[in-house]
Amino acid sequence: MPLPLVIGAGLLGVALLVGLTLGTVLSGEDEQEPPAEPRLPQDFTQVADPSGKIRAAVPKAWPVDRQESTWQPTTVALNDAQPRPVLRATPNVTQFKGDGPAPGVFIGLTKDVAQGKLPPPGVTGHRTCTPAGTENYTSPDKALTGTITRFTGCRAGTPSVTEVGLRDSRGTFGVWIRIKENDNRDLTKTILDSLKLTAP
Repeated sequence: MPLPLVIGAGLLGVALLVGLTLGTVLSGEDEQEPPAEPRLPQDFTQVADPSGKIRAAVPKAWPVDRQESTWQPTTVALNDAQPRPVLRATPNVTQFKGDGPAPGVFIGLTKDVAQGKLPPPGVTGHRTCTPAGTENYTSPDKALTGTITRFTGCRAGTPSVTEVGLRDSRGTFGVWIRIKENDNRDLTKTILDSLKLTAP
């Protein structure tokens, strides 16, 4: 074979190899792997409300047995008259509510996703606490977005309270979450990252 043809064939082969390699790399960049499941602390367990529409991981010391299966969003001035699924995980439901001293988490679904409604401003001020700032939150699977507002140094109830308002990516439903803690673990992100919701 003449030398120019050999050189040309060699260059063509190199070009094809480079093209295939780049194509593989670029196509790999376009593919998005699902987010890995968050690693949970050893003292956590998976829980769900009776309807199965709310699933999360919480400390084992916060049981969900014998607790209400629904809540009424209108009690906190949300425009949603239907009872909706709720999950309360706490050692003591009575002492968890309001400014009670029991730790735990409240997760209540709602159809009211109007701006400024989640978390409900009328019940999430915590005047005996010090506001510790608000941050934006997006779940690992991008299904939920919203805000986290922390309160610390509370003079009534638990030392810290966190109020969370989230909406699903399509804007069809939302959730109000309250997390009360009596230690310094700050479990908010751990609980939120494990949260899976289905429309009520």
